[in-house]
Amino acid sequence: IAEADRVLLVYAMNGEPLTRDHGFPLRAIVSGHYAMASVKWLTRIHLATEPFQGYFQTTDYAFWDEEAGHAVRRPLRSMMLKSSIARPEAGAVFEAGSTVIIAGAAWSGGPPLDRVDVSTDGGATWTAADFLDPHEPGVWRRWQFAWPMPSAGEYVLFSRATDVAGHTQPSGHDDRFGTYVIHHMVPTPVTAR
Repeated sequence: IAEADRVLLVYAMNGEPLTRDHGFPLRAIVSGHYAMASVKWLTRIHLATEPFQGYFQTTDYAFWDEEAGHAVRRPLRSMMLKSSIARPEAGAVFEAGSTVIIAGAAWSGGPPLDRVDVSTDGGATWTAADFLDPHEPGVWRRWQFAWPMPSAGEYVLFSRATDVAGHTQPSGHDDRFGTYVIHHMVPTPVTAR
């Protein structure tokens, strides 16, 4: 089975039965797809020969696209290229001149990741981070970057993923996706004193 075709039927999380909020009694998880589109509270399965046209697949977890000059509604499917800074957290304060480990994880729902770049000056310049894990389809890949903080001041950190096909994480949110698909670069402000 290809990674993109894996579907898990989940009844427990971290050794405990699923809570109602997480989909008890059973939840379907489709590998590589956004979790909010995975069915919660599953009690039966119906096989269909056509894509299901339910409310969540056509209205709520969907976005506007264009086809042959016409607006069409498409369901959210594969997770898009993304990186995220986990440490340090926004608002962290450091001693000037110290070395700060910037760490996070990256994902590619398409071609494998090529690199993650980090900016410590609000996106003006970029330096490659180091991957901590090998590539595995359908798995977040951890990365880190050791930053010798130069002097006292305010800094804005960004991370940016690029895959082997040359696709790069966008700098801003695509409004077609509404409040979903947050895969753009997110600033992490920090201070050195």
